[in-house]
Amino acid sequence: MGEPTTGMDARAKTFLWNCILTLTRKDHKSIVITSHSMEESFLLGLVIMVNGEFKCLGSVQHLKTKFGHGYSIFVRSNMNSNSKNIINYIKERIPNVDVTEEHYKMIHFRVSTNIRLYKIFSILEKAREKLGNIIEDYTVTQITLDDVFVNFAKIQEENQILEHINIYNNNNSLKKNFLYELFFRKNKNII
Repeated sequence: MGEPTTGMDARAKTFLWNCILTLTRKDHKSIVITSHSMEESFLLGLVIMVNGEFKCLGSVQHLKTKFGHGYSIFVRSNMNSNSKNIINYIKERIPNVDVTEEHYKMIHFRVSTNIRLYKIFSILEKAREKLGNIIEDYTVTQITLDDVFVNFAKIQEENQILEHINIYNNNNSLKKNFLYELFFRKNKNII
């Protein structure tokens, strides 16, 4: 089924999902549903396809753990503060942290799962104290399912770029070989 709940109100969606679940449980059958809705994707197991091939299969939590790679940290600073102070403080204390976005008073960091959550919270609380309360608040979350899909989209894009480069290189080497052969066929007597 492709996008079966498109255009339905909340009550109709719930009814349809209950019908689908009843059918699958009663008859022990599987139903494949494609959807762009992340809310609907949380219902059952997921499959991510890239270029028509299955790349992963599992529950939402399994996909987040295997392909999500870490946590997101959102820090909101005070109006009059310099966000560079916050960024420097956190980068000095959390290994392999990346600033993914910085807008107005919000800073979004991405950090790997190699660091324990209690350590992240401890560093953020100390930052609030040491930096003179320039941090209004912060949030630490697991990478979202959207982030997992974005990671796969990036991989797909990188693979397509590499494929184009390989085709270009192969075409160039074919041209070189062709020109080389052509030159030596015409100029056999030179050698």
